[in-house]
Amino acid sequence: MDHGKDKQTGPKRIGELLVAANVVRADKLLEALHLSKKTKSPIGRTLMSLGQLTEQDLQAAIELQALLRAGVLSSEFGIRALSLAVKNRISLQQAFIKLGWRPPMQDVIPTTELGELLLEAGIVTPRALEEAVQNSKDYGLPLGRCLVVNKALNANILSSVLTAQVLMRDGKINKDQAVAGLKVSAAKQQSLEESLKESGAFAEEENNVKLGELLCAAGLLSETDKISAIEVGLERKKPIGEILVTSGVIPSTILHECLNIQALIANKSLTREEAVDILKESRIKRIPVAKVKQEHDVKRAKIKSANDVLDLIISANLLTPEQINAAQNATSITGATIGEVLLEAGLLNNENIEATAEAKRLHEEKIISLDQAVASLRYCFQKGVDFHRALQEAPWDFYDSPNGTDKQDSQEQRNKWLEGIWSKVRGKE
Repeated sequence: MDHGKDKQTGPKRIGELLVAANVVRADKLLEALHLSKKTKSPIGRTLMSLGQLTEQDLQAAIELQALLRAGVLSSEFGIRALSLAVKNRISLQQAFIKLGWRPPMQDVIPTTELGELLLEAGIVTPRALEEAVQNSKDYGLPLGRCLVVNKALNANILSSVLTAQVLMRDGKINKDQAVAGLKVSAAKQQSLEESLKESGAFAEEENNVKLGELLCAAGLLSETDKISAIEVGLERKKPIGEILVTSGVIPSTILHECLNIQALIANKSLTREEAVDILKESRIKRIPVAKVKQEHDVKRAKIKSANDVLDLIISANLLTPEQINAAQNATSITGATIGEVLLEAGLLNNENIEATAEAKRLHEEKIISLDQAVASLRYCFQKGVDFHRALQEAPWDFYDSPNGTDKQDSQEQRNKWLEGIWSKVRGKE
């Protein structure tokens, strides 16, 4: 039976492999491809979201793809094994055994540091590690993935061990601290960062967001792919971003934009939450991150302006108490500011905010009194005119009118009021 490298033509993409193995229908793959392009999500995850395959099916397809790329078996035989694995709900390795084949030894040598940390922290037994090392050699797969597939440890613990390796590589912790932190993480079922922070060994910088975490939070990368990329990157001494691009998990454009977002978080131009929202919106709308960020900056500036003038809006009764109370209640639910809620509800707009900001500025500079500011603003809001026109048209006692209605003041009174204002304006110039 031919298993080897002499028939290397054939599908090597995840979707094509699944169709060839009769796991997914061709029409469903086309549907998933369309949705995947629209959402910029990996095709495997998209097929899962459509209910076309399970996590185990996807894992088997990913493992087969790695073996095909390594050139250790033919596409024809690999597809047979994948079909058998999915049909019988067994792992790809078990399918190979049922078909009477074991992959040849590979040149990829799994990292010994990972195994040492796991053993010293008492997370895996020597026998479990030995079995996983052999599987890693046999199939050319990362040691950590083999340990997870063999159920020797879970993905969260593997993530913590890989984090320990990264921190050791960067000189932020030593091996003893890593082992101690991993023991606590395994016992408390918490992240390594939490354990290291508790012991005082290491605390992550507030504005330091890892690339893999950012991609996962934005829905651009699965947790499984992230962990695999970190492990492979440690073995090959290459950044995770480079591993993700060269393996075809994400395009280089996404990597470049995420690195730019990372820099903005580091210099405090963006919070982590804002960065994730921008990446998600960019993926959904299929527009550049820079454009989405520009839109967010405009919105953030508008919200800040609304909150800056909120005190004057409330004191001038420009909105009803019921509207203000409803906005305050919404903030406790959504976490948004009152100004943001009022903008989203359409109770404030750019013209209202600009007019109130101008009134506040003139009052703070003692060019107009508070009563004059309020009178002009009420006129401005009710008549739909800009603030400077309201200053000219609103009667001086407009504020005293119970419903903000015009009184038939004499032209002499109005001119006197305006003359006092403009004389102050000229005096400031």
